[in-house]
Parts: sequence; C-alpha cells; structure tokens
Amino acid sequence: MRGGGRSGLRPVVLVVAVLAPAVLALGLLVAELTDYGGGYGAFSVTVERQDEPQLMGPVMVPPPAQPDRVYEGLIPAPKRAATEVRPMPLQAAPAQQREPQPARTASPTVGPECPDDWSDTWLWELCQEDARRPA
Repeated sequence: MRGGGRSGLRPVVLVVAVLAPAVLALGLLVAELTDYGGGYGAFSVTVERQDEPQLMGPVMVPPPAQPDRVYEGLIPAPKRAATEVRPMPLQAAPAQQREPQPARTASPTVGPECPDDWSDTWLWELCQEDARRPA
C-alpha cells in the first residue's frame, strides 16, 4: 500500500468538492421558489410604496413629569465680603550683601588621554580637538 492509505480518500474529497456548490445552488433555488426570506429575489413580487416617506428631524418631547429641582423665583447668589481694594505701595527690595567669591584662575587641566588604538582614525582627531577646546 503506497501513500499510507490516503489514496482512498482522494476520490471522496473530490466528490464532496464538486457536489458542495451544487447543493448550495439547489438550496438557494428552493428558497427563491418558496419565497423564503422576504421576497428579495428574482421570482418575488414587489409592491410599490403608497405613502410618502417621512424625513427624520428634531422631535419635541414633553418635559419630565417630576423635575429634580423646582425653583420659585430668583436664587440668591452668595454674598462676598465687601472690602475696599487699594493698590499696594511699591517697596524697594532690601539690599543683599554678597560675599566676594574668589577669582577663577586657570588651573592646569589634564586633557583627555586618547587611546593609542585610535591613532589614524577619526576618533583620534575628535579626541585631539576636544583636548584643545577650553573648558
């Protein structure tokens, strides 16, 4: 037996693949002939509409039967305390005593040491430029 016994399955799959569309088409034809599904097919009878279609627009609705709150007149607003607003006089800021800071002197800075394996590369040139730049 070659193919592990699957050769007997091939004709069955082929028959099912050929018959499935035929069964589906037959079912649709029966549904059309029996007017199943509301009559939207080729054999159905259509009826024209007699009334005018209504356009959708805003609809007036009645007010609620019992509103959450009912007010009987004006609602008083909370009263603010009446204070006279005057401009504040400008005052000079108190003079601050600054302590003299020592002058900055150039200290001998040790430049970055470039690794020897960077020689003859763009990294060496970048490192040398960075060493020449003032701090």
